[in-house]
Amino acid sequence: MLKEPIKMKNERHGLKLKELQEINNKIYKLEERMINDEIETSTYNTWFKKLQLEKRLVERLLPRLENLFRL
Repeated sequence: MLKEPIKMKNERHGLKLKELQEINNKIYKLEERMINDEIETSTYNTWFKKLQLEKRLVERLLPRLENLFRL
């Protein structure tokens, strides 16, 4: 009976881990573009703030998913 909620929690946790990895990859690519002078500082700052916010939201949610239904 508890297997289904635990399975759903594990799936959500896995999706959030994948989302976090994707955000980290975007930040890395953004930094590369800045270093290679492909974008301006203002563009970098705009996107970096947005990505950092997304990253913080996912990082705040992950511990809650890890603790959910822990036996």
